[in-house]
Amino acid sequence: MNYLQARSSHGVAAETLDAIIESSGFEIQYTPKRDFDAARSVFRTHDGLSLTDATIVASMRRQDIEYVYSFDGGFDAVDGITRLDTPTDPFGSQ
Repeated sequence: MNYLQARSSHGVAAETLDAIIESSGFEIQYTPKRDFDAARSVFRTHDGLSLTDATIVASMRRQDIEYVYSFDGGFDAVDGITRLDTPTDPFGSQ
């Protein structure tokens, strides 16, 4: 939604959010409290991350996930997170 709001409009983002919520093709997953609490700490210590990105980092850490596909360079400053930003498979898998 952040991307749509920044690149288009708030109205487009709101309409898209409503369409996703009403669709049977998506399941909304809520952030566990422990991830949100950890995200607040990440957010305070990394001024290049939004709260949303800090929440992603907290969730990745809890699940022991190292890699994130993103064009957001803010992830580069986070220890233990490796940002991938190419459309090709960096691992050569098929």
